[in-house]
Amino acid sequence: MLGLAGWFLFTCLAAISGAVTAKTAAAFYAQLEKPRWAPPA
Repeated sequence: MLGLAGWFLFTCLAAISGAVTAKTAAAFYAQLEKPRWAPPA
């Protein structure tokens, strides 16, 4: 049972980390310098 709780906690932390990262991804990608041949956003 302890192992199951550990995996559950690990999964929740991974999900929270992904959500926080995805929240700031738009600003990060907007700062990237795109090549001239890149399609419009």
